[in-house]
Amino acid sequence: MHPRTHSKQQESDTATPASNGRKPRRDHGTHQKLLVSAAEVFRRKGWHGATVDDIIKEAGVSRGSFYVYFENKQDVFERIIAPILDILFEEAGRRRPGSTIFARLEAGNRTFLEAWRRDPGLMRITFETNLDVQTNVSVAEMRRRFIERSANALRRHVAEGITHEGIDPDFAAGALAGMVTDFARERWFTGRSSEEPEDVLSLSYQLSALWYRAVYSAAAPPVPSEAEYRAQLKAQEEATPLVAAGPD
Repeated sequence: MHPRTHSKQQESDTATPASNGRKPRRDHGTHQKLLVSAAEVFRRKGWHGATVDDIIKEAGVSRGSFYVYFENKQDVFERIIAPILDILFEEAGRRRPGSTIFARLEAGNRTFLEAWRRDPGLMRITFETNLDVQTNVSVAEMRRRFIERSANALRRHVAEGITHEGIDPDFAAGALAGMVTDFARERWFTGRSSEEPEDVLSLSYQLSALWYRAVYSAAAPPVPSEAEYRAQLKAQEEATPLVAAGPD
């Protein structure tokens, strides 16, 4: 993406276009300030309510400074959310050697729920479907890899004969993503959650168990009780490190 050059600036800034036609100097501090300010505006006003004017006011910089770093509202939003989803994708795919299918499923769901609990404002926008058309396409591409990873694992499990007959991997993976997203949105964005600290592991266990039992047959390892599962996790955490994602 290339910076835009404006003929007039309302105020000077280290990132504004130079008057002699040379490329404007970029300042890391200004760039970070705009990202932080934009994220706060999106949290407070949502996608449709947020404007470039809101962002530059929050950051305390000129309009010209904004366009040195970003093309428009969509651009700054994608630059905020892309690294968040990258980290989430990596963390959700980590597992411990020897972990079960259910444990990998629950750990991924828990990572996702924790992200919603920490930042429901940004997560809500990321998983909305009523953004502008171009942003919808860009954000959908970022999100699709989560569903594709689940679907790929399911395809292997269908081939192994451990799912219920007739399970469609793509449909089931999409249903899982929708179930967890809708639950998280309802719980943390609508303000219906308790003021008390929440046990996200318990929430993730229950969601994961519902989906697992609907998809996997008796040929698959059974879901342990929540107490048994917690004990298993504790033992694994003490014995083995997390590793990067690989085939389920």
